[in-house]
Amino acid sequence: MQYLKIWTSFRDVIAPLTDEEAGRLFRMMLVYAETGEEPERFDGNESFLFPVAKQQIDLTRDRYDKLRANGAKGGRPPKRRTEEDGNQTKPNETKENQTKANESKQKQTKANESSKERGKSNSNSKCKSSNVSVKGKEDFSCKEKSQENNRGGVADHLLAAYAASCPHLSQPKRLTELRRIAAQEATRDLTVAEMEKVFEMAGKSQFLNGDNDRGWKADFDWLIKPENAIKVLEGRYSNGTQKPKNAFHNFEQRSVNYDELLADELGGRRKRKETG
Repeated sequence: MQYLKIWTSFRDVIAPLTDEEAGRLFRMMLVYAETGEEPERFDGNESFLFPVAKQQIDLTRDRYDKLRANGAKGGRPPKRRTEEDGNQTKPNETKENQTKANESKQKQTKANESSKERGKSNSNSKCKSSNVSVKGKEDFSCKEKSQENNRGGVADHLLAAYAASCPHLSQPKRLTELRRIAAQEATRDLTVAEMEKVFEMAGKSQFLNGDNDRGWKADFDWLIKPENAIKVLEGRYSNGTQKPKNAFHNFEQRSVNYDELLADELGGRRKRKETG
């Protein structure tokens, strides 16, 4: 064999050897690849790696001999003329099939577009026949609701509206997946415009901003719950609608001036003594 095939990964194999040992090993490999003669003696650690190199050289020689034997037989036989003639028609057939496939795809695309247009016209006609209102508040058409209930970025839009209308309430640090889902659920019952109105009313509500017996404040998670948002939109938390309660009991608190009561009681006792 007139050449020696060595993979670059063989560098890791000979890493433990010194330069002198590596040089002697390569010289032994060259001699063995050319003549098939093995070294009579070893002067160092190359004796441990030569068997590995010898096995690789033997495998390479076997492949080389097989290739030479195939070449001596004349190599691969030529193709038959019938096969070549049959293959000449395949490009034309492929072009015809591709053309038919493109025409079919174009027809399907047109059919889908026309179906979408019909769906839009039907939904618009349904929207024109109904309106949504909350206890005499602003009316929002079905068409507006269908447009604003677009799921893409609705949570980001609501969070921005909340931050602008409710600066004194706690602000979310992160828009989690649960909050995105909750925002989508809220816009199924209310439009985005209605939710913006909820945030605006909540920002003006003294009760929702902590002016209550517990000092409790609303937040983004509480307001985007549909049941809470509807209460805010109906005006249940507007200023003047919440009666203050005593922190020590649940009874309705009454405004009583105890100084006046004490003065009246003392004055009545004096009169009774004077008359008695």
